[in-house]
Amino acid sequence: MTARDEEPQTLPLADPLDRGATYSVNAKALRRWTIERLTMQQGDDGTINARFRYDGSTCSNMGRALAFEYHVRLASRDAHYALLELRCRPVSGDDGYVFMCRYRLAGGGLMSEIDQDQPLLGQPLNDVLTWDRARIGPACYCEAESRDHKWGLVLETIHFALAQQEQQRADPGTLHHAQDR
Repeated sequence: MTARDEEPQTLPLADPLDRGATYSVNAKALRRWTIERLTMQQGDDGTINARFRYDGSTCSNMGRALAFEYHVRLASRDAHYALLELRCRPVSGDDGYVFMCRYRLAGGGLMSEIDQDQPLLGQPLNDVLTWDRARIGPACYCEAESRDHKWGLVLETIHFALAQQEQQRADPGTLHHAQDR
């Protein structure tokens, strides 16, 4: 029998997430954000809707508080959690964003830029681990680098939460984060 006559081998689905990931933020913060700031719901089709609340402050005007909500829709596990939709908007009822220096100059133009930011759209969630972006940034949303920094935090938190679920699936007898709560 030649190699051409052999049956093709079925390979198992590769892990959609790197469970041994190195994040830009420490695991304790990611655990806390997963518990306090992140909600995820899985749809009947396997897609996941995630919401993350970011609380920060302006970099000017005496550091006024602001809050933004991130909405992320991911493809199913079998589709490697590809990023299908990304949105960032001020939390309903919060007007802290109007005190950002850039908002005071550009108004709706800045909000339009924030609305159009969709980093890694269409790519697998795992790509956040190799995304070249600013590792630190001001708490405001005035500059693209600052917004990318926050998107990185949001996507890393979602990655962390899903990787914990993947680990639990692979080793259901293990409790991975109770000691840090």
